Amino acid sequence: MKRFALLFAVVALALTLGTVSASAQNGVFAPYVTAGVGVQGGAFDYVTKTNPNFAFGGGIESSTKHFLLDANAVYNTANNVVTNNGYTVNAQASGYLKLGHILAGAGVNESIANLSPTTYQKLLVASTYQGFHPYVGAGYQTTKYRVIASYLLPGKDATPGERIGNVNGEVFASKHLRLTGGVSLDSTVPTGGTRQLGVGASAGVKFVL
Repeated sequence: MKRFALLFAVVALALTLGTVSASAQNGVFAPYVTAGVGVQGGAFDYVTKTNPNFAFGGGIESSTKHFLLDANAVYNTANNVVTNNGYTVNAQASGYLKLGHILAGAGVNESIANLSPTTYQKLLVASTYQGFHPYVGAGYQTTKYRVIASYLLPGKDATPGERIGNVNGEVFASKHLRLTGGVSLDSTVPTGGTRQLGVGASAGVKFVL
């Protein structure tokens, strides 16, 4: 419960700062929805992959002259080949300082796994906590695209020795439509085993309202 309270506090702070920053810099304070599909494959001592993972979610973003603030939640349908956890929800909040075209910042990420795909009530009851991590990130943005690489720092985990790195990009196709894509590396150390690596790739769309 404390973890959720901290995450919600960060989200609220991001949204508050976003409102102030947008007002000061004539920036945009806009909600958005996302949808996409991806695959994940295992490496090292085995090679396998999940069924296609369908993801959908939403969030709110404030992009001004000096700051990029974002808070979002995404629901994923497929199992992760490394952790064997399926039907996951990832919620995160982040803030980046813009230094010309360069972005530098940090955020927090909360993951809940093994969610029931049936009813909302069962979804809450059947959930298994997976992890809570701070993370750092850096990126590059122009008027045409944005690319951000992030690394989750050690945090609270149910998965032994988990390390996660992500590279996500957006192409600004129009005022409201963006094309998205990403690559992720997710490694763990099973009890008594050697480190295993999962590799994921995804593509989708983002509608900014």
